[in-house]
Amino acid sequence: MNPTEPQVVPAAIADLIHAFEHDLGEASFPGVDASTLKERHGIVEACAAAVASGRVQLAAAEAELTVARDELVRHARLALSYARVFAQDNEELGARLEALAIASDLRAPKRRATAAKTKRRRADVRVAEERGRRQKEERRQEEEPAQKGEPAQKGEPAQEGELARTEHVER
Repeated sequence: MNPTEPQVVPAAIADLIHAFEHDLGEASFPGVDASTLKERHGIVEACAAAVASGRVQLAAAEAELTVARDELVRHARLALSYARVFAQDNEELGARLEALAIASDLRAPKRRATAAKTKRRRADVRVAEERGRRQKEERRQEEEPAQKGEPAQKGEPAQEGELARTEHVER
């Protein structure tokens, strides 16, 4: 049971049932005794359980409905796109399709970038640009000794053709 909902059986009634079961012993009044109280208490609990189960089923059905409706809208948008292409030569049909798109939620959703996403994208671009600059600088430094006819690395002779390969590299 949801803690924000009121108790199914008020505490005072539960205490009264307890009193009839333990303190009043075999006391019985016309149509009222421990067994009739327990019976009605059981009916209330069964009804409460059915309501709780119904709420769970309702929530699941609502979630399913939302998914199905979203899929229908996506499919209808695709259908509208195809229909617009088909109706390019038919101005009347094209106008009707455009009116449908405007009057409904069949227009493609606008993508809104949040400020945080925009900042992340810009930071990613800066990182990528910096990485590219570093890689370009490293390649340039590796190529400089080869272009001068010097060994590419200390202790290694420049290989034949290495100078020719580096001449075609774009800067």
